[in-house]
Amino acid sequence: MNKERTVDVRDLILHLLLQWKKVLVCMIVFAVLAGGYSYVKNSKNVKPAQTRDEKLASAAAGCTDDEQMRAEGLYTAYQNLTSAYQLKSEYLQNSILLNLDTDSMGAVEMTFYIEGSVFGTDNIFGVVRGIEETLVTDEMSEEIAAVLGVENNKIYIRELVAFSDSFTSEDMILEPGAVNGAVLTVITYADNAENAERVSEIVEKGLTAAVDNIEDATGKCTANLIQKTPNITYKSYISEKKSKTASEVVSLYNSILKMDSDTLKLSGKVATYYNQLLNAEDDAAVTKKSALSMISKKQVLVGAAGGAFIVLFLACVFYVFSSRIRSVASLRDSAGVPLLGSLYTAPDKKIDALSKAFVRIFYTKAQKDAEADNELLTVSAVTSVAEAQGAKMLYVAVDADDTKSLEIVGRITAPLKEQGINCVTGGMINKNAAAFENAKKADGVIFAEVIGVSREESIAMNEEFCALHGIPVFGVVAIETTV
Repeated sequence: MNKERTVDVRDLILHLLLQWKKVLVCMIVFAVLAGGYSYVKNSKNVKPAQTRDEKLASAAAGCTDDEQMRAEGLYTAYQNLTSAYQLKSEYLQNSILLNLDTDSMGAVEMTFYIEGSVFGTDNIFGVVRGIEETLVTDEMSEEIAAVLGVENNKIYIRELVAFSDSFTSEDMILEPGAVNGAVLTVITYADNAENAERVSEIVEKGLTAAVDNIEDATGKCTANLIQKTPNITYKSYISEKKSKTASEVVSLYNSILKMDSDTLKLSGKVATYYNQLLNAEDDAAVTKKSALSMISKKQVLVGAAGGAFIVLFLACVFYVFSSRIRSVASLRDSAGVPLLGSLYTAPDKKIDALSKAFVRIFYTKAQKDAEADNELLTVSAVTSVAEAQGAKMLYVAVDADDTKSLEIVGRITAPLKEQGINCVTGGMINKNAAAFENAKKADGVIFAEVIGVSREESIAMNEEFCALHGIPVFGVVAIETTV
């Protein structure tokens, strides 16, 4: 008949928690194996690497010349639209001029009369045009940016210094009857009136320097400031320009949407070639970016969970079906003699902090407080049994081959000797001839069983051995490891 085993659920949970190192190692191993398997499996489905040009050539090979030209024309138009949309959007967002607050900004209008001996009907327009195009230098742009407290971007700073539209507007007038002079109007913009004035001073200084350079190169040339006044038309000008730019952005965006809609109607080889033009990229670059993507995260997690499950399952099976004595309660149930008490000892090896924490969680305060009293209670129980049997000589059989267990048992043999009961300690009787001889000389035997080491069959065999040879067994003492 199979003997029924009692499983202490709390002790089982503690046993499983103490396997955390094995669980962690198995999780890593199985996760790596699962990830490697998924990588090998998925990499088999990867097509040979192709460059963008190879893909385009393959798609174009199936098209007629007309189909190819149609797809390429659509692609070029789409690229032009998206490029124009991006540039306009960035301009609308980053332009200093368009983002000025028209309620607080300021503007200054300056009118210059430029004349010189070098001017004539053939070159006056070119000279003035050159002044307009080169007036805002890198140094001037940096000075204006410092005044406004903005990033020095010459493209956007250049907008804050406005000239007339070429030579046909009222801002650029040839003086009647004179071929050696011209009127040039310059408007400077800033975030407020004070800064607009400061910017105008910078521009005025720069224009004077530009005219001086012309004079040094070609002959007499002067720029005289005729008038300098705040400009009052800037609000409508900037509002209209911003509105126009925003409308252009919206128009370009709608054109892109319409083209997306129209190209969805493409079919056959034209659609294939057009989509390749839009989306094709080198497979080599894609493979480098997506190498990790071929490892299935799901399979890695399943592998890790599987590794943990296997370790815990095997540990649970070993715990349930092992004949080792796992607790004092199971020793009480397994032994055919009375349990006389328990002795506590520190672990043989240095226990890690996490395992120590697990053990302390599962040991109640009452159990810890009782440890100090157990030796006294054990000595008292052994003394009572010995006196009841009239025994003066006891043999304590320790079910362990280490000297540490013998030293632990010594903590109760010394007090017993003081009470007139001599004790001899040694190994199990059925395994050691010397132990058998000592047991026969003694008035009785006490078994000392180490929790987690001693086995049920070993206890039963020693009890039967003693009964066979007429050696009385008074009881059993448990040796437990605690932190």
